[in-house]
Amino acid sequence: MDRFFAPKVTPVKPSSEVDRGEKAFIKEWGVQSNPRWSPDGRKIAFVSTRTDHSFIMVYDIAMRSVKYMSPSVDFDTLPLWDARQQST
Repeated sequence: MDRFFAPKVTPVKPSSEVDRGEKAFIKEWGVQSNPRWSPDGRKIAFVSTRTDHSFIMVYDIAMRSVKYMSPSVDFDTLPLWDARQQST
């Protein structure tokens, strides 16, 4: 007789409000949109829209820090990653 083996899985509740999706993990002024994961999954590039401009920012998950990519008064709208893991 064939038997199906199903391992017992114990659900684990995420430990923090951020992990549970109850609290934003990127706390920057403006409206954040268009998130794009880096190819290695370590960073997220996104658009931060302000009142009269927007620009690309990169959130480093391990460092929990944000880096501005060429801040200016233009309207940057679409973050992209190149093969070298850099946001363009």
